[in-house]
Amino acid sequence: MNPKPNRRTEARTLVILVLLCSAFFGFIVLPQLNRVRSMKQKNAPDFTLSVIHGGAGKSQLKLSELRGKAVLLDFWASWCAPCRQQIPTLARVAEKFEKELIVIGVNTGDERAKAVGFLETLGVRYPSVEDAGGVVANAYGVTTLPTLVLIDRQGSIKFVGTHVMSERELQAELAEVR
Repeated sequence: MNPKPNRRTEARTLVILVLLCSAFFGFIVLPQLNRVRSMKQKNAPDFTLSVIHGGAGKSQLKLSELRGKAVLLDFWASWCAPCRQQIPTLARVAEKFEKELIVIGVNTGDERAKAVGFLETLGVRYPSVEDAGGVVANAYGVTTLPTLVLIDRQGSIKFVGTHVMSERELQAELAEVR
């Protein structure tokens, strides 16, 4: 014999669920959205990092030296499954738009040897740099991987993506800065 639920108990449960969902949204989701919005239109923090792969023999890459071209930063780590998904798409975009866009991988979570092995296994051709200690990731407010940051020719951040993006989505964002 199933007892009928008390309407007060149901209402109380519903109120508690609504409050929990509101708290989650207010304390977790909204701050992330505001962080992403606040990065847009902001000057991209400059950095100089060691090139660990690609880069035409350069040992250092300085972001401010790339002014005049659009730049797409990809913050990644080899242990990040979504990062592994994103890299082939970035490779195609880097090749397709090589005259207008510079794609730079930013290793945020691996030792150099492991990161280089990972990049070689995937056949990545665009340059990747090492963000030892996560200083650059912190400057860009990166909290999830992968994070893509699109910087226009003048050095302003135009887009921050915190999910795996399709080639079509990336091209739509690139149309804004090309």
